[in-house]
Amino acid sequence: MALSVLAVAVTVIMQLFSINLRSIFLSEVYVKGTMEAESKMREIEEGQDFPESTWKGTTENGHRFEVSVSDALTDRTENLQVKLVEISVTVYWTEGGKERASTLKTLKMVEKKV
Repeated sequence: MALSVLAVAVTVIMQLFSINLRSIFLSEVYVKGTMEAESKMREIEEGQDFPESTWKGTTENGHRFEVSVSDALTDRTENLQVKLVEISVTVYWTEGGKERASTLKTLKMVEKKV
């Protein structure tokens, strides 16, 4: 009887260990994807011009990305000398036969062109 209880307990512990390892692996994959998105976001933020547009491309590591730049809160900033621009970056990659994605969004205040 004790041996069967021990066998069940060891089986459950091994399954939990396996699930934990998979979670650690997936978190590492998402961290890498988020770092790719953050790198692309910084590259865009360093630019001086923020026209409303959307574009797609591929990163140096082979991940696909989509970038969207659009004006935000235009009704609140129409009488100001600045405008808010929303930047959205989504990075896609395939891991384990599934497509995964990480999206970052930010607002940036820029001067209006007169």
